[in-house]
Amino acid sequence: MAQGYEVGPLGYPTGDARPVTGGIAQDFQGGTLVWDSATGAVRRA
Repeated sequence: MAQGYEVGPLGYPTGDARPVTGGIAQDFQGGTLVWDSATGAVRRA
């Protein structure tokens, strides 16, 4: 993976993936990733 897994900028996950309006989010040591179910895009929140 281009981000370097746990040594990348996000680090380790700090919780389980959870449903959010329009998709799924997961928190990491360095931020949160959100997957949009309508577009398939993943963004850093």
